Amino acid sequence: WALCEKNSSNAAETEPTLDLFGASPTTGPRPCQTCAACLQVAKNASVNLTEILPEEGETSLKIEPFRKLKETQGFGAWGGSTRAILIPNAEWMTPQAANSLLKLLEEPPTGWIFVLTASDSTLLLPTLLSRCQIIRLKPFSSETLGAILRNTDIPEPRITAALAFAS
Repeated sequence: WALCEKNSSNAAETEPTLDLFGASPTTGPRPCQTCAACLQVAKNASVNLTEILPEEGETSLKIEPFRKLKETQGFGAWGGSTRAILIPNAEWMTPQAANSLLKLLEEPPTGWIFVLTASDSTLLLPTLLSRCQIIRLKPFSSETLGAILRNTDIPEPRITAALAFAS
């Protein structure tokens, strides 16, 4: 939704019933899934979305990807107003990587949104947490999770097992 060209923070004209994130109050923030930006994200080809993952075979997020990210700090979003940086499992950052990210978060570039996920926020540096807005997410219901999994190529026996573990 943050990169969607039709959300109200990126679109030139929006419907008056949409909120800051391009959603109506009843649907919540949702991407349109039809604009060029949404299609690029779906194909994992968006230049405005950077995902920082451990190198292959590694279990920690090291400093090098954060150094590379800093090198692009002067550049805004291409063709839009927002650039999103996704850092899944942020608790896997080495102290050096966390400190490097901290410097970016202290003076974030205009239009950059950082999304960090962590299963345990106490494993993150307190100074890093102090610069983040924490959003606690509830687990999906079994019905919702089942519907999501059934829209994939996962065989039904595996879906049934996954749903049993998830409940």
